Amino acid sequence: MAEYVEQNIEAMIPELELMEKMQLFDKNEIRAITKKRKEFEYKMQRVTKCKEDIMRYIQYEMDLMKLIRQKRVEKGLNNKKNNVDYAIANHINKLFNQAIRRFPSDVRIWLSYIKFCKQVRFYTCASRILDQMLELHGSAKPELYKLAAQWEFEECQCVEKARKFLLNGLHIHKDSKLLYKEAFKLELNYANSMRKELGEEQKLEIRKEEIPKNDPLLEGKLAEVMYESAVKKITDINFVVELHSLTKEYTFTEGLQEKILNDLKDRFPKDELTWDTLAKRELFASSSKVNSDDSPLSQKDKIMNCEKVYEEACESVPTQRMWNMYLDTVVQLNQDQTVLPNYKKNLFQRAFKEAHKRSMLDEKYYLIWVDHLEGPKLYNTLKEGTKRLPQSVRLWEARLKFLLSKGEEAAGVKVFNDALATLVSHEHALPLWKYMLKYWQITNPSKAESLFKEGIAADPAVSTPLKPLYLEWLTVNHGIVAARKVYSSLANMPPYCLEMHFKMAQLEDVQPQLSLKNIRKCHIFTTQQFGQTNTDVWMAYVKFEQKHGEPKNVSEIYSRAIKVLKPHLVDIFVSEFSLSKAECF
Repeated sequence: MAEYVEQNIEAMIPELELMEKMQLFDKNEIRAITKKRKEFEYKMQRVTKCKEDIMRYIQYEMDLMKLIRQKRVEKGLNNKKNNVDYAIANHINKLFNQAIRRFPSDVRIWLSYIKFCKQVRFYTCASRILDQMLELHGSAKPELYKLAAQWEFEECQCVEKARKFLLNGLHIHKDSKLLYKEAFKLELNYANSMRKELGEEQKLEIRKEEIPKNDPLLEGKLAEVMYESAVKKITDINFVVELHSLTKEYTFTEGLQEKILNDLKDRFPKDELTWDTLAKRELFASSSKVNSDDSPLSQKDKIMNCEKVYEEACESVPTQRMWNMYLDTVVQLNQDQTVLPNYKKNLFQRAFKEAHKRSMLDEKYYLIWVDHLEGPKLYNTLKEGTKRLPQSVRLWEARLKFLLSKGEEAAGVKVFNDALATLVSHEHALPLWKYMLKYWQITNPSKAESLFKEGIAADPAVSTPLKPLYLEWLTVNHGIVAARKVYSSLANMPPYCLEMHFKMAQLEDVQPQLSLKNIRKCHIFTTQQFGQTNTDVWMAYVKFEQKHGEPKNVSEIYSRAIKVLKPHLVDIFVSEFSLSKAECF
């Protein structure tokens, strides 16, 4: 073992001497580097190989290379640059080779190796490693074929090998959307790059009529072939639409785009996504398109054409999803009011009114609609919304807020009561209770107290969260004594409310004169009612006694907790208790 280590260290001496000669490191730093490398080399010679050891060694060498580059910049050294960098890079390369031989099943090592090759421009080495990785892991991971193809096309400018990788991947993963999409994108990118090269050579922007005849490559025909192969294997409209989206990035794909759109109409005539794609195609039509009278398409023309397609879509496929797509586009158009503001606003109102008329508005769109309305129109729409969607809490709440903001208390109270009578879930009605209570707290405290009492007597889904709010309101408006009285009556009333006990303890804790008896009372209730399943109630009790109460009571609380808590919570409590004791010292 020692013989191999010394042999490897000796092979590194020339590069270390060069580092010292270039004054990148002094003698002591060179000795430290040598010592560190020797430690790693001994680990590498162990009988039982450890992946972490070799990866730490690689990381150490990469950090060393980075440090050398920084020092070279700082000292303005450019001489001997390649010799030092190449020596370390070659050493890392050998370490990576050992790593993939010893641990070939770990894909992360292969990917790290390829990333390293890219950083140091070992392109030939990376291509070889990609071949080996795919041979070993390609059958299980189609994304590796995509990685390999991207490497060959983007880094090595070798489209033939990139195609080969993707076709091999598709031979194994016959229905892979990922690989078909990547192959389609590859052909589009390659055709685009070839057109750019030709345009640069001719010193002009290449136009369709200037493409050499019978050159399918420049016309994007290979991408079309790949598209046809893909849709034969994959019958998924989302995938087809995704391919169509890719073509929109290129100016030479108008024919291909039309082909894909026609396929969508033929294969998925009743799918909402087909119509949505067709409508947006009109909205984002090329500026080169013209009207029937050969006049250029204006922005208004595009919006009108888009609207016509959506209207036809909603007739042909009258579903909630179809209307939602239409309305989403209309909302998006209205976000930009710098162009055709009045026309867009009118389109917005037309679309939403028609959707409402056909009972195709859900909660989200009613709420969007009312944001664009005022006065009676707004309220009437909210009223219609709660009629169409009687279980929508947000619509009831918006309706209640509108009335109360206009000072129409009687109408607001009626809407509040109607909502409570209509909503099936008491829990969903809670926001209405809270809003009504806030309103009365500001305008009429006596009515607020009456409503609090009504809420406390209501269903537990409402009464439980209102209890701590009631105690807080009482303390602020009538003082702590009134809150204590109500707390005493509610504390043992099922269903129990932990938040109420904590709130009362908090209210007691901020009084000018602390009442230890009353605070302790809160902690006694929490431990009695929730002590079996909650360690926090015991810790809160402990901390109170440590801070304000009697420290001698702590041991008694600790003993009770151990007896009361469920077995699986005892260890957690003991650990928390030990930490709290440590914090006290």
